[in-house]
Amino acid sequence: MSQADIHKELVNAVQTRRQNLEKTRRLFSSDETRKALEAAKISPEKVDVAVSTLSDEELARLASRADKLDQDFAAGRLSDRDLLIVLVGIAALVLIIVAVR
Repeated sequence: MSQADIHKELVNAVQTRRQNLEKTRRLFSSDETRKALEAAKISPEKVDVAVSTLSDEELARLASRADKLDQDFAAGRLSDRDLLIVLVGIAALVLIIVAVR
């Protein structure tokens, strides 16, 4: 593998991570979600920091779930309330994953 190939792979990995971070942060960025997190005594800021410390694999899985939630919500398979419950659960899971390390 040449240096150019290695460089290209690294650039692709960084771009993929950035896209996954954006998808995941968008998931937790709405005012309703932030209020639901705060009501559950979960700091939205701590969730944001925790998300950024996830491994590339963990972040990719979370971004994939974020896409699925968006699709389900857009298709009407999830109500606003259901979506908020799921998001609070995901936020709690992210904090647990990071804390266990």
